This record gives sequence, C-alpha cells and structure tokens, in this order.
Amino acid sequence: MVRGGLVIAAAVAAVILLSGACVAEQPAVDWVIGSGGPVTTSPVYQSNMLFVGTWNGNMYGYLASLGDTQWTFRAGSAVTSTPAISDWVLYFGTDNGVLYAVDGRSGTEKWHFNVNGNIDCTPILFNGLILFGCDENNGTVYALDMDTGKVEWAFVTHGFISGSLEAAENTVYFGSQDGHLYAVDTYSGRQKWAADLGDKVYAPLMYRGVLYVGTADGVLHAVDPASGDDRWQYRMGGMVVSKPLGQSGYIYASSQDDYIYAINATSGQLVWKYQTGGPIKATPAFDRDIIFVGSDDGYLYAIDAQFGTMYWKYQASGAVDTTPAVINGHLYFAALDGNLYSLTLPTSYIITTPKPTPVPTAVVTPTAKPAVTMVPLPSASPTPSPLPPLAAPAGIALALLLLARRRR
Repeated sequence: MVRGGLVIAAAVAAVILLSGACVAEQPAVDWVIGSGGPVTTSPVYQSNMLFVGTWNGNMYGYLASLGDTQWTFRAGSAVTSTPAISDWVLYFGTDNGVLYAVDGRSGTEKWHFNVNGNIDCTPILFNGLILFGCDENNGTVYALDMDTGKVEWAFVTHGFISGSLEAAENTVYFGSQDGHLYAVDTYSGRQKWAADLGDKVYAPLMYRGVLYVGTADGVLHAVDPASGDDRWQYRMGGMVVSKPLGQSGYIYASSQDDYIYAINATSGQLVWKYQTGGPIKATPAFDRDIIFVGSDDGYLYAIDAQFGTMYWKYQASGAVDTTPAVINGHLYFAALDGNLYSLTLPTSYIITTPKPTPVPTAVVTPTAKPAVTMVPLPSASPTPSPLPPLAAPAGIALALLLLARRRR
C-alpha cells in the first residue's frame, strides 16, 4: 500500500507541476516618474540616458538608473514620433510638422526642418541621411542630410505615412495609407516598385532578406524585396499597425484583435498566439527568449517566445502603446497615463510552485498504473533553448515515479 501510494502521489505531483498551478518570478519596480502628458512614443536608451517625448510638447532626457530628469527640450507641440539616435543626436517629429535634431547630452537644438503636416513616423538613419514620412501633400517621404537638415529628395504618395520606414541595400521601403508598399532608391528618391496590398499599409520589417508588413485589413504579408510580390499572407482578426519583430525564425506581429502572433517566417504558418485584454498597437521587444509587449488593457506582458506562455504581467495606470526598451536586465516603458516605468527583470525565468498551493490527497489503488500524458510540441520551432521552463520540475516528478516503481 505504501509503495502504491508513493507512485500515485508522484503522479499527482507531476500533474500539478505540468498544470497551470505554477508562477514565475516577478519583476521589481525601480521607479515610476510622471512626464506631464500622455506618451505614445517609445523610450530610447543610450549610455544610461533614457529619452522620451510626450504630448505636452517636451522631449526629456532622464538618467536611466535613477529616473532623474537631466534636461527638458520644449518642442512646443506634441512629440508624436519615437526618436532615432546617432552620435548622441536625437531626431524626432511633432504633430505640427517639425523634425528636430537635438543634442542628447545637453538637450540643445542643432537644427530643425518644417513640413506641412503631422510627423508620427519614426525616422531612420541610413548612409548619412535621415529618412521620415509625414502627412504633407497627403503623404510624403523626405530624405535630409543628417548633419545639416538639408533636403536631398522628397517622394510623394497618395496616402499618409504613419509607420516607420525600413532601409537596406540602398533602398528605402515604406507603407502608405493609399494601400501600397513602396521601394525607393535612397540616393535619388526614384521609385523602384509599388506593391498594391489592398488596404492601408503600415511599417515594414526586413528580416532574413524578406519584407514583413501589416495592413489595416488584418493581413501580415511576406514580400519579396526585389519585386514587391507576396510570398505568403497570414490573416489576423484586427489591424496590424505596428512594425513586426523578427527573431529566431519567427515573426512576432501585434494586432488590434488583442492577440500577439508568432508566425513561422518561412512558411507563414501560425506557431502560437496569445490573447491580452485589449488591442496591441506597438512592436514587441525581445530578450532572453522572452517577448515583452504592451496592450491597451494597461498591462505589460512577458511571454515565452517559443511556446506563447505568459510568465507575468505588470499593470500600468494607462494603455501601453509603446515598445519597451530592455537594457542590462532592466525594462523601460511608457504609457498613456504619462508615466515612464523602470523594472528590474528576474534573473531567471524558472517556473516555481506557489507555497500556498495545497497538495491533493492521493487515492491509493495498488493495481492501477499511472497514465503518462504527452505534452505536444509546437508545430514549428526556432533554434531550441536548452530546456523549456517546466522541464526541470517535470523531470523531478518523473524521477519519483521511476524510483517508486523500482522499489516495487
């Protein structure tokens, strides 16, 4: 009877460990500071400085380790684009049509450039140029000299440019609300091709020689960068307005149907999807096989990148529509509540059993043999990690089973 009870108790322990009755280590809050206005632009980090723009018309330079304000640049209108940074110079746009170049050490202006329309497109830097889109002329992309702000060329589409751009091999790629994905020569500003994707096109990603871009009708497209032809499409349940993320053979795409999707980059097949409590409008961040993504439900989520399992979620006071910055074990993100958050991430993501969880009383049945339930693997996997989070506790439980059977 004792031996049989040991077998069944071990089986019960294995079931508990493999069920949802487990929790992960939680992050610790370093600091939370208010910026004085809602934030829809993502924080940018360099050398212990954190840069964030807000709707109150200011760009702030914070000391990342303490959250102290080092300088404030008054743009005079809502900062609507995430800054690009190079050699300590920040480039960002405002809703009244000004692109600024600001010294990141002192917060002083180097130059500015005026357009006739909102700039909510994140600029990119490529071969000495600053490239950005705006609402001018119903959708224009500019190339400026990054040192002087002098115009090199301008390309006009037939729809607003609201997503960030992508550049590779002397070509800049961008989506327009006229329903086209464009490829333009970065030196001359001449069009190479324009692909009609059927609805408003947002921010493209170049990953392993393929362009990945979302559209307002909820489709993620994999596009040949040489021709603009579709390689595959995957339909989601909501608009895909943010730039996808590519890691380890997966494309992670956020959707306004409340889900984040992991798609096989080669085949276009779904690997997993995870539902949050609200629309997801920003690109996720990646660190140590973890996806960090914010949602309109006011939470920042940490999700296993291979299996789509949530480790933890942290609640802000407003929607999290920005991409987090993960630097040296710290996670920085901003929210519509106007706050900037700093979290210290757990040193490991080992799943542990909560202390208050009761252990059920085993029913002793000596003649019965415990059934082994196989845990299915994902349909497609990137390069595997050493062990999934539940492997260690499950292995212990299995060892107890084998030991008990040997004693019989």
